[in-house]
Formats: sequence, C-alpha cells, structure tokens
Amino acid sequence: ILNNTKIYIGVDFTKLIVLKIDGSDSSLLSVDVGFDITTTPVLRKISTSEYEVILGTETGEILIYSVDDIVANEPQLISVSEINPNVRIKKIAATDGYYSFIGKNTVNQEGGSYFFDSNGLEFQFNEGWLNDIVLTKNNGGEGVSIVSLQNNNFYIINEDGDFSSFQVETNFGIISIALADLKQDGQNYIVYSDWKLYVRNLSGALADNFPFTDPEGIGFVGTPVTADFEGDGNSEIISITKDGRIFAIDGGTGKVVGGFPISTGAYVPVTPVLYNDKGKTNLAVLTNEGVFSAWSISSVEGKLYWAEENGNSQNTSYINAAENTNMINEFFPTDRAYNYPNPVYEGFTNIRYYVSEDSKINIKIFDLAGDFVAELNDDATGGMDNETVWNVGDIQSGVYLTRIEAVSTSGNSEYAIIKIAVVK
Repeated sequence: ILNNTKIYIGVDFTKLIVLKIDGSDSSLLSVDVGFDITTTPVLRKISTSEYEVILGTETGEILIYSVDDIVANEPQLISVSEINPNVRIKKIAATDGYYSFIGKNTVNQEGGSYFFDSNGLEFQFNEGWLNDIVLTKNNGGEGVSIVSLQNNNFYIINEDGDFSSFQVETNFGIISIALADLKQDGQNYIVYSDWKLYVRNLSGALADNFPFTDPEGIGFVGTPVTADFEGDGNSEIISITKDGRIFAIDGGTGKVVGGFPISTGAYVPVTPVLYNDKGKTNLAVLTNEGVFSAWSISSVEGKLYWAEENGNSQNTSYINAAENTNMINEFFPTDRAYNYPNPVYEGFTNIRYYVSEDSKINIKIFDLAGDFVAELNDDATGGMDNETVWNVGDIQSGVYLTRIEAVSTSGNSEYAIIKIAVVK
C-alpha cells in the first residue's frame, strides 16, 4: 500500500503489470521491458518512501525499475545489468542494499547453474541444477545466501565471498526451502519438507527435536511457512501433508501446537499464506478442488518470518538476522555434546557439539578397555551446533568412550566425553 493506494505487481512474458486500486477506482498498466521475464517480480524497500522492482530475464539481464511515483506514473527503468546471455535467471532474493540470484545455462546443458550477487560475486555449479535461493543476514549485517541444489547439496554463500556447503540425505528431493528464527539463539534455520519436516542450521546440523514425522505416515509436501504466533519467542512451523492435514509444530519442543492438525479434506497444491489482521495471525489455504479456507490461529498478532512461498508479499525471499536473546555464550557447553542415534543400529551416527567460536575439532574414540578405535577431525562454525559423522560399519557391538575436543581460533580449548553404544 502506497499513499493509501493498493499496488499489485506481476509479470506476463515481456510485460511488467501494475494494478492500482484506490477505493472504488482502479487502473491497470503494463510496461514492455523488451525481454522475456523469467523470475517472480521482487519488490524491495530502499528507504521509507523508495521502492524498486527487480526482474530477471531469459537472456541473463537483471532489470531494476523505480516505483517511487507509481501511484501517479508508470515504473521507471533505472538499471540494466547484463550478466550472461546464456543464463536464464531463475530466482532473485533481495534486501534493501543487496540482492543475489541463481540461473541456469540454456546453451550448454553441462554448463551447470550459476550464483550471482549485486556485488559481482559469481559461482558456477557443475554438480546439479539449482532449486532455490533464500537470503538472510549474519550478526555482522552481511548478506548470507542459502542455495539448494537438486543433488541435495546446500551452499551457504556470504556477501564477502566466503562459502561453505553440506549435503543431506533425502526421501523424494528438496524443491523449495524456507527460513525461520527458530529459537532466538543467534542463528536462522533452514526449513523444508521431504516426507518428514526438517529443520537445519546453516552448518547442516538438525535442530533439536527434528525431523518431525507425520503420525499417519502419509508425509509432508510443499514449502512450510513460519511465524511466532504463540508469542513465546520460538517460531512455529506450519506444514501440510499430502492429504491436506495442516500441522503447526513448536520450533522449541518439536511438538504439535494445540488445536492442530486442521484438515482441509483435499490436497493443497500451493503454499499456504500467513497474515496478520485485527491483532491476530491468520492462515489461508487453497485446495486442488478450488476451496479457499482461512483460520484465525492465534489470540495475538504474531511475528511472521516466512509467511508465503517467497517469504513475504514482496517476494524478497529474505528474513532479518536472527535475534540472540537465547544465544549460548559458553565456548563449549558439555551438555550440548552428544550423538544420535544412540544406540547406533545403522551404519553411522552423528556426533554433535556446540562452539561459540570457529574451532578445530578432534574426536578420539576408545573401547572400554582403553584401546584406540578411531579418530575424526573436523572444522566447526562458531555460534551454532555442528556435527561430525562416524561410520560404524566396521565397528563391533559395544560401548565406546568418545573424547570431543574443541580448540578455537582464539586459543580456547575444552573437551567433553560421551558414551556411544553400537548394537549389531
């Protein structure tokens, strides 16, 4: 809403479409941009009264239009960035002073996919197509892009060019992802559905009490949405099963929120929408049978994190840096060191630990007689839980003592000892 006028922005092939509604009056205008538009339009707020629309094209251009005076005039082109004529821009994620985007090579199918940002950063990925991109900021205020690939790899790319990656196992594949400030512990979490509902931090470690499994075994599909609508400081996650049951999961406990699940009675092919109205948080869904339903799901106005398919009604695919109200300041809390599953029945277990600073991790494993069994080394990211995988395929049944030592870049050193049971 600009100057009491409702503005709706969309695209149609080469045209940027703007619908303006002011009371009972409405007007529709279109601007031919001269290129095939291949992205959802992104509306970003530059200042209190300044807005821009960002578009990506079939032939690798990024177009930026000013909509400051859109109530009286049509959008004005202010920038054309020619990225690569052989790359179709797929999706853009943006905040006020930064944006990033992904694209696919349209000429050489083996040329892979690309990541770009507004600072000129470029990465090429040859191991698979890019599925999705979302954006947040770290505690230093720098943009952090999260990119998911079809081969189940995630890349975490900082605005300064630093990046990390991790790979996950999937059931059916990850199509799209969401973000949430799950616990106000200084880190945002990646949320996605892949039959189960998964929540991971930016190092790839699962959040406590996740994944969540559909008790009827049918499974979750589509993009989850996230908000703190109970007002307890933990984000709730809303996800829908293939048969149309809507679950709300408490991000802190991993338990179903009271009053859920809600049944729509049919498959929901589109991402649900969360919105605040009249001091309450509401949920709207549309089924494949054309039935539109909405519920009031809170008694207070909640804090929306990922409210719809592209994060919000501006399609920015962005949430702010996580709050640190519940951030852990202790360097290496021993109560955060454990492994799962435990006992270990399958071929591997995840050894989990928290460090407040970037650290080198050394893990030594011994049997109860004190004989050395294995040694693992890893790098840990500060401010979040990290995991190191131990493959127990060649390990005999028994109980093993595991010494986890963390040495930070500033010289802090701590260790913890845990027991791991292997059962075969």
